[in-house]
Amino acid sequence: MEASTAQDLGTFEKFFHLANDMLCVAGTDGYFKILNNRFVEKLGFTNDELLAIPFTDLVHPEDLKNTLSEIEKLSKGLDTVNFVNRFRCKNNEYLYFQWNSTSDKKTGELFAVARDITEDRRLQSLLSDSQSAAKIGGWELDIKTGETFWTPQIYEIYGVDKDKYIDVEIGISQYHVDDRSIIEQAVTLSINEKKPFDLKLRFIRANKEVIWVRSKGKPITNELGEVIKVKGIFQDINEEEENRRELQVKQQNLESLITHTPASVAMFDNEMRYMYHSKRWIKDYNLNEEDSIIGKTHYDVFPDIPKRWKNDHQRVLNGNVYLNPLDHWQREDGSDVYLNYELRPWYNHNNEIGGAIFFTQVITPYIEAQKNLEEKVLQLKQSNIDLEQFAFAASHDLQEPLRMIGNFTELLKIQYSDKLDATAKQYIDTTIQSSKKMSELIHSLLKYAKVNRTQSEIVAADIQLLINEQMNLLLEFIGTRNAEIIVHDMPKNVFCVKDQIGMVFYNLIHNGLKFNNSVKPKIEIAYNFNNDKHNFVVSDNGIGIDDDDVDDIFKAFYRLDKQKFEGSGIGLALCKNIIERHNGKITIDSNKQGTSFKFNFPNNLKK
Repeated sequence: MEASTAQDLGTFEKFFHLANDMLCVAGTDGYFKILNNRFVEKLGFTNDELLAIPFTDLVHPEDLKNTLSEIEKLSKGLDTVNFVNRFRCKNNEYLYFQWNSTSDKKTGELFAVARDITEDRRLQSLLSDSQSAAKIGGWELDIKTGETFWTPQIYEIYGVDKDKYIDVEIGISQYHVDDRSIIEQAVTLSINEKKPFDLKLRFIRANKEVIWVRSKGKPITNELGEVIKVKGIFQDINEEEENRRELQVKQQNLESLITHTPASVAMFDNEMRYMYHSKRWIKDYNLNEEDSIIGKTHYDVFPDIPKRWKNDHQRVLNGNVYLNPLDHWQREDGSDVYLNYELRPWYNHNNEIGGAIFFTQVITPYIEAQKNLEEKVLQLKQSNIDLEQFAFAASHDLQEPLRMIGNFTELLKIQYSDKLDATAKQYIDTTIQSSKKMSELIHSLLKYAKVNRTQSEIVAADIQLLINEQMNLLLEFIGTRNAEIIVHDMPKNVFCVKDQIGMVFYNLIHNGLKFNNSVKPKIEIAYNFNNDKHNFVVSDNGIGIDDDDVDDIFKAFYRLDKQKFEGSGIGLALCKNIIERHNGKITIDSNKQGTSFKFNFPNNLKK
């Protein structure tokens, strides 16, 4: 018996030291009595060191109270099951130990088995932190008992204390009233018909805050196929859902903006597939409104697009911007399309190119109208040239027969004066006078036509000398009218067609004296340089011009008072024509005290 007992003790001791778990015998006095090798390996102390110090010295301070409470229970004959505390190693690190212990009532010794669960705890902590960061928790519903189990993260989402008991009815009651029936039906179908669910719903936290959550569940069955549990996840997705909905609103606004913008706009992805387009795009490019082009490539919709455009599109998708005020596209059917456009890349939230956006304008009607206008302008120019040539030729050719009429009428008056009665002499005088008026009119018309036909040279003119020349031509008329001519400081080097500007001053001075009832007619000529223009003013103290006549005064052959004042009505029309040919402008200010003619032309006229 003794040999057998010794052998049994040897076998036990061998098992004791080879066990993977930590085995020990301790006393209620707080000291280890026996430790196996695994204990020594885990803590890093020697066996003697562990036996020499109270094991309570190795317990983490935060776990000491609960550990002493467990020792007290053991001393009363109660077992410890799955009790967890932390033990300090020799390197001062702590390990999590899970204990199962019992006591010997006779000896008071404690027999314990410990398992190192440090790694499990770390993984559990990591999982818990990850779930908290993701705002996601797990739940389980026992169908038979109605009990629920929640991970701590669900309590955080609910916003309630972890010690508060919440059953399935209370949990469901926290959903928004408009969504509550949805979750109720989903749980019922999961239990009765074994259907899983995955829902996005509104949820009311304990602080009355309404958030979006994701509730996902699936039924768990036993070997008989009966649903015994429903388990799943519960996640706070409020930020994600609000961002998604905000993005959805922005996309809807963008689509609405593009759709209804009164221009041809289209948005493409990186494969040049249509994402959005305006209604004007469909209209301008004669597409069928009933056939959606969304999702189709630009090249499927327009297979006759030039290759150079396709190359430009790829450059835009690489970040380039293209602007073209006028481009020509000849379609396969032979029609011509003219357009201007701006092609730009657009960028997603990662600042990556997401595609291209085209802003275009079909300007074919404008180009065709411009071509028609240019043709009309050419025709008008040719017509004006023909008319000017006719006027020049007619006025020139009329001079000779009119001169003959005048001369022979004068001869008739001289040679047959003694044979003519008073009536015949009156007829002859009227004919001579009319002939002279006709000659003056033709002469004026010849000058007007000559201005338009002649390509005169632009020279630097001394305006003071130019005015003096015109005054010399009018010297007799000025003397007859006893007129005063005041000329202020004039510029010396003004680039212009000298003879034509001379005509302007001649006509304005002549008109100022002619249409003047003053005892002492007065003409004043002033000058200033402003806005890179030569500005002249020729003022008189004449009869003035009625408001009704102002708009017509520069028309050819228009005369103010045909009975009282003689003339051809060409002078002011000639002035206007000359100033406009100098890229200038002539205007009139008039009242009963006189008239001021203002004209200007730019300084940049060159030879």
